[in-house]
Amino acid sequence: RKWALGPELGRGAFGQVHMGLDQVTGEFIAVKACLISGGRSSTASKLSNEIRLMQRCRHVNIVQYLGTELSPAGVYIVQEWVPGGSITSILSNFGAFTQPVTQCYARQILHGLVYLHSCGTVHRDLKGDNVLVSAGGIVKIADFGTSEQLYDLQDDRGHLQGTLHFMAPEVLQRQPQGMAVDVWAFACLVLQMHTGNMPWASELGARKRLPRLLRLMQAHRMPPLPNDLNPTMRAALTACFSWNPAERPTAKHLVHHGY
Repeated sequence: RKWALGPELGRGAFGQVHMGLDQVTGEFIAVKACLISGGRSSTASKLSNEIRLMQRCRHVNIVQYLGTELSPAGVYIVQEWVPGGSITSILSNFGAFTQPVTQCYARQILHGLVYLHSCGTVHRDLKGDNVLVSAGGIVKIADFGTSEQLYDLQDDRGHLQGTLHFMAPEVLQRQPQGMAVDVWAFACLVLQMHTGNMPWASELGARKRLPRLLRLMQAHRMPPLPNDLNPTMRAALTACFSWNPAERPTAKHLVHHGY
């Protein structure tokens, strides 16, 4: 093994993420340890899909894939080390972001989404936990454990994928899904950065149950927006929270219109 496994940093869709040290270059890396118990074919298939998607991604706003190592116990996915940690952890340490920081990070997330969508990939679990920030303020989208190619999505729509607070209506209702689910989740992430809390947090409370969230969404159509949003951000989020996915702007549209 050309690297040493360090302390656990967090957990992804299918494994634990550890800090690692490259034993040749001395560079820090991130290692996702995915243990496959009992040879579960479904887990192995999803890991294979995640690795395949990451191998194709080459973009400044996507975490860089460095390689894979197989062992009898499971799979180790090696990625670039992003020292700032996740947006969720930064919010926990520093509180809600200022508007300039929120917009700076949001623009970079959009550029990452434009790239993913141009490759036909839908992330499906965009949230603060899965977006990392480098020491220089460069944002990196991570964790492709639930991602799919667009043409594979319709076969999987009966299974809920993602995180409850960030799910679009069509996901909750198990309807056809596409790139618009990432646009809804992006808007949820902007709210998380701006307020320091996940969308629907106060309305759901401790009862994070799908039926309650669905009732809330059907009653209010979109998460409550803070009063201190500027008009541009309010208009963009309102569009991203369109109930009909066909009416949501694309990530490319949001970039081209200067969000």
